[in-house]
Amino acid sequence: MTGARAPTALIDHDQGVYAQIFTENLKSAHHAFTLKSMDETSAMNAIRHGNLVAIIMIPPGFTDALSHGQTIKIKVIVDNIDTDMTDDIQRAIPSAIICVRQADSVAGIQSQVEEADLIDHDTDFIPTLWSAGSS
Repeated sequence: MTGARAPTALIDHDQGVYAQIFTENLKSAHHAFTLKSMDETSAMNAIRHGNLVAIIMIPPGFTDALSHGQTIKIKVIVDNIDTDMTDDIQRAIPSAIICVRQADSVAGIQSQVEEADLIDHDTDFIPTLWSAGSS
């Protein structure tokens, strides 16, 4: 993997207009993701087996909260074995949120990313390649 187009699951528990705009902006984030719509069980299984780099969960009530100027948390689970890919994902999500605001002229959108790491330490790209080649 090159660090671009990281395989990422998208779980949309909202299905509202702002969730759709957010999803479209995630899809167009330059070289960040290859989004796959998945259910939570399949996504967790895939990330644990190394088939995904991250899972982005749009929570229920996302559209309603944004419509009322409320802060909403977006849960992101990352397989932080490669910090280059994790960094791409961490940069793209706030950008996609800003695009939601611009697309619909919504003032004061506030969101928080709640990140959960699968392993307790980061590994850079080169050591990841080295360990993969020695197995």
